[in-house]
This record gives sequence, C-alpha cells and structure tokens, in this order.
Amino acid sequence: MGIFHGSKFIAVTSSNLAECHVAQIDKIPTGELGSFAIEPTYLPVPDALKDYLLFDTEKEAKTTVKKHLLNSTEQPIIERMVAIEMTKFEIEWLKNFDLKNVQSKQIIENKKQSISIMQKEVATFRKARRMSILTN
Repeated sequence: MGIFHGSKFIAVTSSNLAECHVAQIDKIPTGELGSFAIEPTYLPVPDALKDYLLFDTEKEAKTTVKKHLLNSTEQPIIERMVAIEMTKFEIEWLKNFDLKNVQSKQIIENKKQSISIMQKEVATFRKARRMSILTN
C-alpha cells in the first residue's frame, strides 16, 4: 500500500468522437518515503491519450468533453440536414417536371439512397452527442 496524494481528471478531446471521455488519474509519490521536497507525479497516461487536458474536478473535465462533442458535431449535422432537404426538393422537382425521362427514375432512386446515407450519418453524430463520457 502506498500513500495516496489525491487525484486529477483528464478530458480526452480527440477528433475521433468515440475516443472522447473523462478518466480519473491518481497521484503517486516520487522519491523516498517521507521526502516532502519532491512533488508527487501522476501515474503514466496511455499513449492513446496523448492529447488530453488535466482538471482538478470531474465536473470541469466533463464540461470540457461535452463542449468538444457539441462543437464537433454541430456543423456536420447542420450540413447534412440542409443537404437532405435540398435533395428532397430535387426529388420533388424531378417527380413533378421530369417524369418522362427514364433516367430521372434512376436519379430519384440514387438521391433517395444518398438521403438515407446522410440520415445515418446524422444519427451517428447525434449518438455521439448523447454518449456517456465517463470511464472508470
């Protein structure tokens, strides 16, 4: 058993949204027992967590990760929602004014497929916004 010197929280804000989380790290003494001249250091952080921010409280770390997730997903969601609506207007236009063209039916099917792909992407971004950011 060692001496416990408290803990800090790391907020991992990665460009890969699935890797964003908060973790707790403990301080351990460096130097000989009873030596107060040496500042305690933190346990080593895994290489996968190289880009992280250190906080004193869990609340600060969670807030930072949540802000990162919201900022990282806002623009892609808006872009895809606009693209979905524009594609729906194009489909409507093709149905109303270009039905005679045989190719327009294939174009409509392709556009419907692209809408479904974009809807899945939006769902993925929304899922990232709701994911749990705490790890033990």
